[in-house]
Amino acid sequence: MAITSKIDRVRNLTIYAVRGDITAEELRSSAKMFWESPTLTLNLIWDVREATFTRMKYKEMDDILFHLQSYADRFSEREIGKTAIVVNSDDQFAVMRQLSSHASIQCLPIIPQVFKTMGEAMAWIDQTEYDFITALKESRDDNESKP
Repeated sequence: MAITSKIDRVRNLTIYAVRGDITAEELRSSAKMFWESPTLTLNLIWDVREATFTRMKYKEMDDILFHLQSYADRFSEREIGKTAIVVNSDDQFAVMRQLSSHASIQCLPIIPQVFKTMGEAMAWIDQTEYDFITALKESRDDNESKP
């Protein structure tokens, strides 16, 4: 069991790779490390394709979302960012979609999207960057064309 992280500066993205049978404390610790880092990346991917959660109760996973509220003062740093979860099975997909719904109910500012492939998740992350740059460019173009 292990959780490793890497940062892709080009995509402004942190990727957590989760392997083995993970405990709630391990996930909580990784989330804490992310939110307490000096500089947050705009985007985040949790790759749980090689993970199992047999030692964790669903309530423990939901509690991790609840504890994220303690970082509310940093939410604005990721206001336009995205969080993706990449899964390897229909069962994982269903559980993670349910967690995503709970994040929405708890009014967390960034609701995770769940994907079955890393390619889909990366395309979605890349689209975010494109949309942001396009919006900035259009805003500048609009301001320059006004007399």
